Amino acid sequence: MASLPSLQINGYKTMSYFEEMHFDNTTYDLSHLDPFKLGIRFDGNAYTALVMFSCHCFTEKFDAARHDVRAAYEHENETRAFDEVRYRLSLSLPSLFRNLGNQTVYHTHKESFFFIRNERLPDRADGIPYAVFFRTHRAEDRDDADVIVRVVSAYAKPGITRFARPVKFPRVIDSAARRIRLKLGPPCKVKRR
Repeated sequence: MASLPSLQINGYKTMSYFEEMHFDNTTYDLSHLDPFKLGIRFDGNAYTALVMFSCHCFTEKFDAARHDVRAAYEHENETRAFDEVRYRLSLSLPSLFRNLGNQTVYHTHKESFFFIRNERLPDRADGIPYAVFFRTHRAEDRDDADVIVRVVSAYAKPGITRFARPVKFPRVIDSAARRIRLKLGPPCKVKRR
């Protein structure tokens, strides 16, 4: 299945960014992963961030030995396998970003950032360490946003690193908008909320 771009007509969205998934007699709506805007303030500056998600938030690497071909999901010249657990966890992604506020995120060694939240699924009593990875860059050639926040992946990751370099989310946005080098703190213990 191919993904479809979100279309705007007179300011109204007419389709979802990702095509819904039909698998095991169930239809999975992916409209919760439509791009949306966040207002962010830092040191007296106001920014608009456009939050966009990749298909890695609800798919995993396709392995023909493990996956039924009906689980295949195609997006941007990549074929991956639909993953129900990633999908169910992805339902919380928009609210996680809307509530990120002035919270700490962590820098990776690959010029991206992450945060971890303990998420609960209806069929599990315990929380799952849910790692959300994203990149930021200045929104070139756009009048409606200053920064693009691209969520490159999100999945349950119990064994993630215990130490990383912290930075406040608004500082990340400010740095991307102004194209300035981000000053990071020393490595510290990663907090899981």
